[in-house]
Amino acid sequence: MDKIVLTKELKKEAEARRHYNIDVFSSLDRIGLEFKKIERSLLLDELDTGEKIYIQFPSKESKNNKDPNNAKPWDFRPVVDGLVGLSFKQIWDDLFEIFEMQNNLSVVATIFARMTYMCDHKLVTRELFYKDIEISTGKIVKSGNIELTYWAYQPDEKIVDLIKQLGKIRNVSFMSYLLCNDYLAQNEDCKYFYRSKHIKNEIQWDTKIGRHNTLLTHLSVIALIEKFITFTEIMDSFQRLRGVAPLPPKFIEQVTAGNFVLPPKK
Repeated sequence: MDKIVLTKELKKEAEARRHYNIDVFSSLDRIGLEFKKIERSLLLDELDTGEKIYIQFPSKESKNNKDPNNAKPWDFRPVVDGLVGLSFKQIWDDLFEIFEMQNNLSVVATIFARMTYMCDHKLVTRELFYKDIEISTGKIVKSGNIELTYWAYQPDEKIVDLIKQLGKIRNVSFMSYLLCNDYLAQNEDCKYFYRSKHIKNEIQWDTKIGRHNTLLTHLSVIALIEKFITFTEIMDSFQRLRGVAPLPPKFIEQVTAGNFVLPPKK
């Protein structure tokens, strides 16, 4: 993989791509849909392995019966054939397993770092199939196609070859697994942008919350496994930042084996 320098320009472009995708995914038609009643399954990716990756919405945080004002109506969840309900805990467990089985964590760390800043995303326009599902019966009550233009995870052939070498995890290809992680990160952006703008009425959304904190926490877990940081350091971050522990920038070069670096100091 080509070396990436974490410049101000790179961060600015990443923020623009994130804002663009938030606008797109928040604008998906949700009329007549409700969590656990009628949900839409939108097919975003079909791989050469035959695997299909969907997002399904509305998801559980779209409703908050105890405090309706804190609901996040843009909430969705990724669904991959053969992989149901991937949680952050499971992802962190998987990183330990990859280390024990392959010791390829610097490659995985580099991929997640590039995903954090959307380095391998391309602006695409796709005709996407959807189906609306009555959850209690599994019946498809409506189906069709929509056109969507968004920044999609689409790494080049060199990176795809590296991903293929990582094999399978949780009985799916590593590419499916990465797409699932990317859509999880996209959902975090949507949820926390909504909270910032529509619940807290903040003027400026803190872009460190969402995709950024989510994927950099994966890097912190890798840094812990590789012993670049200590258990107490990562636990302190989890405690202070309420459930996330983004890797401090000074460690990014170590954890990615020099594939992702800070700009030289002036």
